[in-house]
Amino acid sequence: MEEGIERKRLTILRILQEHARPVSSRHITPKGRSELTNARVIEKLGFLSARIDEMTYAMRFDPDRVVGSVISKACILEQQLLERALPLITRVFQRGFGMKTLLALYPPGDRMGEDHVSEGFVGIGTVCSITLNGVLLSRGIPTRSRFGGPLGVESGKPGRFIATGL
Repeated sequence: MEEGIERKRLTILRILQEHARPVSSRHITPKGRSELTNARVIEKLGFLSARIDEMTYAMRFDPDRVVGSVISKACILEQQLLERALPLITRVFQRGFGMKTLLALYPPGDRMGEDHVSEGFVGIGTVCSITLNGVLLSRGIPTRSRFGGPLGVESGKPGRFIATGL
């Protein structure tokens, strides 16, 4: 049986187990639960990879003219913490650990893509490294995103990716 079909079958079994009344004495074993968990992780990673590719193809940034659109990474934090956060963000940029020193602030009531910034919060957007994929692709250099995660830093220099246990 194909892997995708098997995952769908396991997903249906999980949904039935969680929401339907039992129709037989069958149940999901601990090994089966582990398989379900692993299948979900693979599905999520596949979705994330597809989303990164979609953003890469949609991006239109010309680094020579410095115009177009870039991919941004956004977060939301409590508005009262912004004054404490800005010096830290500045330090990150000054040390060269940001993709660029551009920062977009979204006040309460504003939208960040499909997300709405709630009252009492502020959104922060920065340039995401996926932008580099889009620039390279626009110049005929295809890339394949493979990994994102914690990168060790020693004495201001990047080291190795750190295992997260995921």
